[in-house]
Amino acid sequence: MKKFLNVLENLQNAFRMPDGASEMTRNLASLDFPQLTSVLPYRDYDRDSGLFVNRSTVGFLLRAEPLIGANEQIVYVLEDLIKSKLPRKTPISFHLVSSKLIGDQLDRGLSDFRWQGKRADKFNRITRAFYQRAAQQQFNSPTGLPLTLRDYRLYISYCVKAKKRTAAVMTEVAHTLKVLRSSLDAAKIYTQAADDQELAALVHGMLNARHDQLYPDEVRVGKFDELHQRCVDQRIGIDVRPDDVLISLADRQGSVTSTRAMNFMLENNPDMFMLWMGGD
Repeated sequence: MKKFLNVLENLQNAFRMPDGASEMTRNLASLDFPQLTSVLPYRDYDRDSGLFVNRSTVGFLLRAEPLIGANEQIVYVLEDLIKSKLPRKTPISFHLVSSKLIGDQLDRGLSDFRWQGKRADKFNRITRAFYQRAAQQQFNSPTGLPLTLRDYRLYISYCVKAKKRTAAVMTEVAHTLKVLRSSLDAAKIYTQAADDQELAALVHGMLNARHDQLYPDEVRVGKFDELHQRCVDQRIGIDVRPDDVLISLADRQGSVTSTRAMNFMLENNPDMFMLWMGGD
């Protein structure tokens, strides 16, 4: 993912420079189309150990429950984890992922909350539309705050460099996985190891973004499939522009949806605090 973003950033920088159009054309010509999947490192998943074997690394992915607060005990456990439990000079990454692909969750939740009576169908449609609008735009609240309905997930990723899969490397990473999960469990942060299906669905949803989509695409990973081949929709079109990247995708009916992908860096605290309120 990082390599893919670097390629797009280089193309954007070239476009802004004098004579940038010709420079960008040369950069595009140097790419080996259609090999968007080649920049993704994911390759194989070992079900026995729960580890991912990538192009040049071996690692794991954990899904954790996001916490809305913390206390001194949690802070102490996490600090001890970073200082004394994890190997040195090997980074561990925490990813808070926000997604509007909550259609399936809405269906399950609203199935337990249904109106009764003569106008039940009408009110059920109104209730469903209320929450769908909250995901597509925002809640229609009297305060006018930009509150949206999202599925927030916390992922923890870790990997070490390895030219090939060896028993020593697999044992080392598997041991780190056990230590990490044990420490997080002590901090009341419950985790679940993500498998190949979850990783492919996660990356697929991020790369093939549709701003009007509420239901995730079905991503199937076969027994002999390489993971990076399942992460990119074959119908995707990417247009690199000075201020954004335009992602175009066609659905099964043939209609094309275009979505802008942008990068925002928070340089100052916003006037109105939301998720990042009191962040340290």
